[in-house]
Amino acid sequence: SSGRRECYFDTAAPDACDNILARNVTWQECCCTVGEGWGSGCRIQQCPGTETAEYQSLCPHGRGYLVPSGDLSARRDVDECQLFQDQVCKSGVCVNTAPGYSCYCSNGFYYHAHRLECVDNDECADEEPACEGGRCVNTVGSYHCTCEPPLVLDGSRRRCVSNESQSLDDNLGVCWQEVGPDLVCSRPRLDRQATYTECCCLYGEAWGMDCALCPAQDSGTAQLYTAPRGPLGILTCAATSPKILITILQTSKCQQLKSQGQSQQRP
Repeated sequence: SSGRRECYFDTAAPDACDNILARNVTWQECCCTVGEGWGSGCRIQQCPGTETAEYQSLCPHGRGYLVPSGDLSARRDVDECQLFQDQVCKSGVCVNTAPGYSCYCSNGFYYHAHRLECVDNDECADEEPACEGGRCVNTVGSYHCTCEPPLVLDGSRRRCVSNESQSLDDNLGVCWQEVGPDLVCSRPRLDRQATYTECCCLYGEAWGMDCALCPAQDSGTAQLYTAPRGPLGILTCAATSPKILITILQTSKCQQLKSQGQSQQRP
């Protein structure tokens, strides 16, 4: 096959005629990359299967490479991002590799290799429960949890607990001194356990085995998250995305603890 025509993907779909990757490519450029069919006006010629002799002749160096000027010993990497523009990585960022390409999607999305686009990741459909004891509500790029009364969300916003267990000052737990950009807790304080308030006001950045984030302090670029006040008067922690901690109002309880800690350290 010679000349330049349209390159199609997902040719088995009912709307295959609309699945055009590019309109002015060669048979080799189409079938040696991600194309499934080649033609014009929806007269589609299927690309040969990768195990066939026809494919080996057309693409002797495998998917992602072309043979320039008929020299079978030479090969040239195809820049799929340039050849197919935004059609090969819809709603994502396309980066060429040799061979092939990579498609980077926003948080909460994953690359669907058959549809060639970034699609929403339904966290609620995962095998691992996203909301312990509650109902998961999927949203575009994220999700949130709801609880049936009298249960309420705890500080992690991912678990439903009874109102009584919300009194975090009645419970001692591990105090994490660091929270990484991927929200993984590290450097637990080993010499003592602490209540939620003690941990967040004096020692660390997160509390408990669920790594409940402490209120973000001195974060001028963060936005205020309005959440129900807990029994201590401290707003519960939450995050709108994996890399944005929410500014939370500090209370006199926290200031009292800090003052007590300073007075105890004085000679």
